Amino acid sequence: MKKSRIGMVCPYGWDTPGGVQTHMRELAEHLISEGHYVSVLAPVSEESIDLEDYVVNAGKPISIPVNGSVARVLFGPIASSRAKQWIASGDFDLLHLHEPAIPSLSLLACSAAEGPLVGTFHVSTPKKKAIYAIGPILEPIVEKLTARIAVSELARFTLKGISMQMLKNLLNILVKIQLVLLEGSRSLAKACKFFLIHFQ
Repeated sequence: MKKSRIGMVCPYGWDTPGGVQTHMRELAEHLISEGHYVSVLAPVSEESIDLEDYVVNAGKPISIPVNGSVARVLFGPIASSRAKQWIASGDFDLLHLHEPAIPSLSLLACSAAEGPLVGTFHVSTPKKKAIYAIGPILEPIVEKLTARIAVSELARFTLKGISMQMLKNLLNILVKIQLVLLEGSRSLAKACKFFLIHFQ
């Protein structure tokens, strides 16, 4: 079997417990045990923690409240630059992007990458209120994916169920992230209030 160089991108804080992180950790370690080279690019909240040898710290994520939970994601020009550098230096045969259609490191990597790209979609909601959308804004980026994987039937249903409400949710999240990044001293609550007043 040919040994491959595989790059994986985690959208959420690597040091925060979660299903996506567990899925990626187990997959990376399995691929490494099969003799493949694996590098995982991920946001990391605590710089002092010991990371697995295969994990590359992309920077500190910010916390964004979404659908009653908190997503710890990394997005913006610095994250984009780090993703591009990692891709350029990795010489990967394949990039595996988890949640490539949410505003995160995975979306930035998808935008910057060329070659074989696999996207795995984890988010699932029967009410179609997912935090991502494949709409006019994201479609050119997500269309770059060579293959798409949904981890469950609900994730597949969510992926297919595109609506204007989902696009509005995505735009809300993008604006919140940019406000938090640009207005470091302003609390997220104030940033959200600013968004609601100026963009509705």
